[in-house]
Amino acid sequence: MESKYVSLLKNQTWRSEILPPNWSCVSCKWVLKKKYHLDGTIFQYKAQLVAHGFKQIQGIDYGETFSLLVKIRSLKIIIALACAHNFHFHQMDMKTTFLNGTFNEEIYMS
Repeated sequence: MESKYVSLLKNQTWRSEILPPNWSCVSCKWVLKKKYHLDGTIFQYKAQLVAHGFKQIQGIDYGETFSLLVKIRSLKIIIALACAHNFHFHQMDMKTTFLNGTFNEEIYMS
């Protein structure tokens, strides 16, 4: 949690503000997860600060939604092509992937 919090501060992803009148505030929580080695021992602890977006109202708090996901079928095709052409590939775990998204709306989170 501490490294994620330091990363959020370092990248200036937010600033402290007073909630304006007639604005709603989105709550948040820390989502914690453990990653394991194949033998069952703990490999890594992960933490993610997640906004409770389900409390927002479309047209008032946001205009549209977007989620960057990879379909498993697409991933299998990419891996098959990489193998067929003898390409090298590796997996990376990005700690600050979505920190620099651009919003058109003002969002207040507590």
